[in-house]
Amino acid sequence: MIKLSAKHFCLFALACCSPVLGQQRPTAPQAPTTYGKVPLAFERNAGQTATQVKYLSRGKGYSLFLTPNEATFALQKNKEGAVVKMQLLGSNPHAKETAFNKLPGTTNYFIGKDKSQWRTGVANYSKVGFSDVYKGVDVVYYGNQKNLEYDFVVQPNASPSSIHLKFAGAKRVTSVKGGALSLDMGNGNLQWHAPVAYQELGGKRVQVSAKYVLKGKEVAFVVGSYDTTKPLVIDPELVYSTYLGGSGYDYGNAITVDSAGNAYITGVTASVDFPVTTWAFQTKGGGFYGDAFVSKLSANGKSLLYSTYL
Repeated sequence: MIKLSAKHFCLFALACCSPVLGQQRPTAPQAPTTYGKVPLAFERNAGQTATQVKYLSRGKGYSLFLTPNEATFALQKNKEGAVVKMQLLGSNPHAKETAFNKLPGTTNYFIGKDKSQWRTGVANYSKVGFSDVYKGVDVVYYGNQKNLEYDFVVQPNASPSSIHLKFAGAKRVTSVKGGALSLDMGNGNLQWHAPVAYQELGGKRVQVSAKYVLKGKEVAFVVGSYDTTKPLVIDPELVYSTYLGGSGYDYGNAITVDSAGNAYITGVTASVDFPVTTWAFQTKGGGFYGDAFVSKLSANGKSLLYSTYL
């Protein structure tokens, strides 16, 4: 996978814009600092994975699969893998799915020779969720390439105490400094920041105290007093790294920005699911040893404008 950060963008931009002796120094375009904030892309399941999965997302070293009552993280570190499931205990398995903010890029799957199994133009969204996972409680997943967040939205007169999570697959679940949550996976760990709870009251965000309560591998939330006639948002945050790539080997060779701030990345990929746009010059990779790729990110860091295999 390719790690992209604001620091890397700036270093590459400086390298690409170095002046040639005897020539007028060009004005270097400024790389925006928002590339780490590119939204996560959640694919609607169109047959590219197990039928019970409603949405999936891919990141550096992990894949995320969402059902109404479970979020499954398939982790990969070197040659070792692990699966952890965040289960919403006692939740509604038939909760209605919702999707927000459709992204301009789509995902194509050209796997195998049977064209009936190919999937093209798979829609991507920056935010997805499920309503009434508990009575009066919705869950929404979103984030950027560094962080995955999921909000529990507690509707008026509903109870946050109904939310109970279990982390199946983790060896240990512990509370660490600052109220964060750490999952020991044996060959690595996942960490959730301490939860943040708030309400929107009179056009202002009002903080509400919140913390995790642990019982073995089960986690609940305790919140302070709040206005029960208004919605309450409980917002934990899972930390990840920035990425651009698929589920296989990806390597970035160069990056630059144009005068409008759009970023262009080129490199090599052996991923069959490297993100390509619908109008790409080449939407299918050539084989095991990989292809070149060219991708273009928008200046505000929110969109994959163009991406193709070569």
